[in-house]
Amino acid sequence: MSAQVSIPGGLAATIAGVYGERGRVWVAEAPRIISAACDRWGVDLAEPFELLSYNYVAPGVLRDGARVVVKAGVPSQEMAWEISALRHFAGESAVRLLDADPGGAALLLERIEPGSTLSALGDDGQETRIAARVMRRLWRPGTLDVDLPSLAYLFDAFRRLRERHGGGPGPLPGDLLQRAEEEVAGLLGTAPSPMVLHGDFHHGNVLWDAERGWVVIDPPGAIGDPAAEPGMFLCNPHDRIAWTGDLPALMRRRIDIIAGEAELDAGRVTRWGFAWALLSACWHDEDGTGGEAFAMRCARALAAVAAAMQPGKEG
Repeated sequence: MSAQVSIPGGLAATIAGVYGERGRVWVAEAPRIISAACDRWGVDLAEPFELLSYNYVAPGVLRDGARVVVKAGVPSQEMAWEISALRHFAGESAVRLLDADPGGAALLLERIEPGSTLSALGDDGQETRIAARVMRRLWRPGTLDVDLPSLAYLFDAFRRLRERHGGGPGPLPGDLLQRAEEEVAGLLGTAPSPMVLHGDFHHGNVLWDAERGWVVIDPPGAIGDPAAEPGMFLCNPHDRIAWTGDLPALMRRRIDIIAGEAELDAGRVTRWGFAWALLSACWHDEDGTGGEAFAMRCARALAAVAAAMQPGKEG
């Protein structure tokens, strides 16, 4: 018998804060939606996982004994993109999508066990090498039939931020925002053939499976320059970044490892990483979740790395 479905208070508050009235309606309807999906799939659902961000996620067991995970959230374009990305990756270095209800925004996924995150290794160099190898295995050539956002679409968040703040940079330093806008324009104009990317690749989205090795979860998906993929990874995990004294040195070590292991240009990884930090700050401002100051610390560190890479600056 499945556990009675209820949305934890913290998750409900986050969803209401991000989605407003639409989110509050979903929270009220979610127990019925999730229970109906579990009945359809034959899932005996357990209590949800403790650390939830924007979605309800709980383990369960199918009638044949297969151990699964049910994920549900507010119906959105982002959820549709995740379904599209998982179908495109087809279980190659990614969690397997067993079934999906796009209308109800519910996903049936394989369970990754033991499911320890990449950051649990506690060795930054080792984690970075593993991450770079997983990225490279994951990427697939982008095709016209893949329903995923382009990097240009994602970075349109810069324009929306200026619209929200009367043309100004809002809570962000104006010089950094302008530089990020210029960097993105230049990077998009010189991008190689597009690849299907994870879109939110960081330590918490890379899990260890006893049978399959390292696999990714929660891909929002994107299409574009693979050198953009490490951007979120460079700024994670938050606690380690927060306690790092010489952040530019940490960033540079990671960039060099990623560039070597994933065969990427270190300069492009750095420039995309800088732009991605500004993008993260824009999203925090858009959702009202805070975090702009942390993102700006990462951006300044990556700007310092980029400056050191200029001819005549090293050595």
